[in-house]
Amino acid sequence: MGRPRYFCVQPTPEGPCGERAVAHGKCQPLCWSCLAAQYPERAKLKVRKEHLLQAELQRRLPWLGERATQLVWDCPVPGGCTLKRPDMLYRFEDRFVQVEVDEEGHEDLSCADEDSRLELIAADVGLPGLVLRLNPDAERILKRRRWKNGEQSFCVGDADAFNALFDSAETEVEAFLNEPAPEGVRVAGFPASWWE
Repeated sequence: MGRPRYFCVQPTPEGPCGERAVAHGKCQPLCWSCLAAQYPERAKLKVRKEHLLQAELQRRLPWLGERATQLVWDCPVPGGCTLKRPDMLYRFEDRFVQVEVDEEGHEDLSCADEDSRLELIAADVGLPGLVLRLNPDAERILKRRRWKNGEQSFCVGDADAFNALFDSAETEVEAFLNEPAPEGVRVAGFPASWWE
């Protein structure tokens, strides 16, 4: 289990700010699970970020879903032995492509926990594959936006970085699917500045 992350619960008119707690003592810390339980409207913001990136990948690569024999979206792999869930997984006849959106670089997870989760998912699929890890927070390509009704969401902050992230991801997926079936699982993370 990774080190716990704490979030600020400093009251505001809309509820807690939901930002990661800082050490200067002005924030009242609350772990992610408690924040999600007590303030569910704040927890869904993280999911919106993930969905925005998945939707953009589907928009850019619509044929990916059309060619896949199975699509697994945030649920265990059918017929698998583990309850670990990929963010999104496209299964083909001889390989798979798994998309993982690593919000904040998954700082709340240890590398061993995350690697173990990916290995268990790959074992459930039973095919060679590509794990595409996208971190929208590495270069702050997204920014928060508050709608007129007070609801928060995300929009593109740095268009050049956003397009570069998806251009790289698109190139990686196309190359992987056009080469002979590989052995094992390859992991590619973007943006490259975060992954290297």
